[in-house]
Amino acid sequence: MKTLCVRNCLFSLAVLAAASIAPAGAYPPDNAAVLYYRAILVYEKPEGAILDNLSAMIKDGTPASEETKQFLKNQDHVIQSITTAAEIEACDWGYDYSEGFAMLLPGLADMRNIARIVLADGVKALQGGDCKTAAQRCITTYKMARHLKTEFLINTFVGIAMESMAQSVAQQILARPVEPPLLDLLKKELAQIELDDVPLEHSMRMEMKWVLDPPREKLLAYFSAAGDEPIWPNNVDLEFVDKSIAYYKKKMDDYISSLRLPYTKATAQIDRLHADMEADAKARPEALMSQAIIPALKNAYSIPILAQTSRNALRAAIEIYRIRARTGKLPDRLPPNLPQDMFSGKPFDYEVTNTGFTLRCREINRKSNKIEEYAFTLPK
Repeated sequence: MKTLCVRNCLFSLAVLAAASIAPAGAYPPDNAAVLYYRAILVYEKPEGAILDNLSAMIKDGTPASEETKQFLKNQDHVIQSITTAAEIEACDWGYDYSEGFAMLLPGLADMRNIARIVLADGVKALQGGDCKTAAQRCITTYKMARHLKTEFLINTFVGIAMESMAQSVAQQILARPVEPPLLDLLKKELAQIELDDVPLEHSMRMEMKWVLDPPREKLLAYFSAAGDEPIWPNNVDLEFVDKSIAYYKKKMDDYISSLRLPYTKATAQIDRLHADMEADAKARPEALMSQAIIPALKNAYSIPILAQTSRNALRAAIEIYRIRARTGKLPDRLPPNLPQDMFSGKPFDYEVTNTGFTLRCREINRKSNKIEEYAFTLPK
């Protein structure tokens, strides 16, 4: 109970902070975060058999249990609030960057849970024959993810996880008899989501802001508090902090520059950056901070590339379904000018199968060490 009270107090303060930019009494507010925080306060957290059922529904279309159906019905008000929030352009989460390493990022696990609720409600609708509601729930989830991806890397990765769940539900929808107008709607909405997508560079710069904005004294206090750990020098001062910040900024700028290269060249350059940083940390104490706080960057680039590739595969598949709806059959070859495999920068490899078709990447995902592929099923 005490933990719940603390959580509610934290979120209440966050809601007040986020709402302060909107006129009193305005609804919907001009900041989507207000509605997200409110939903986090009032939704029922899925647990146990219900959580397992929600996850299975999203993954492979497992039927909803009676208990899950009642749970989803009880969350109608949350789903409606989230649907409204997703349509609002601005989303300011009210983070205080001046807190630096002490800053809290509340609500990320809750947003992922709420995405499960939204998408499972779509699957429940789909199982009742309502493809349109299912598609709308997918679109809402993609827009929720966009709002999360305006902040730090961890927010971006949670948003990408939500997109991955939406992709699974979208593939279930396409395996049903879908009318051409709904295919047109999905095409339009996904194209707009692509235009509005937040590049990884933005998240990287927000990450830099989190490290560089606080007063140097706060970083000095951080180093001093962690001084017993073997990675830090015994005596740290503001000069050490300044050198650490300068080294960190240089490495992050180099990392961001690499993001503009094709995938294979970018990942090779990122590997070299990490190797250099590891070598520097053995001889230059000012490299220790960077090695401690940016170790995940080696694989970070592949995650959004996979997310964009997956979304591109879905968009390409929708075009193939539209062709089938017009002609009554699948095309013999992939139509030109479709969204591409971002690992290779080339069109997907296209294969007609006994149950539908597969879109396959042409270059390896260096994080998973495999060729990614996407199987789409035709309605029976």
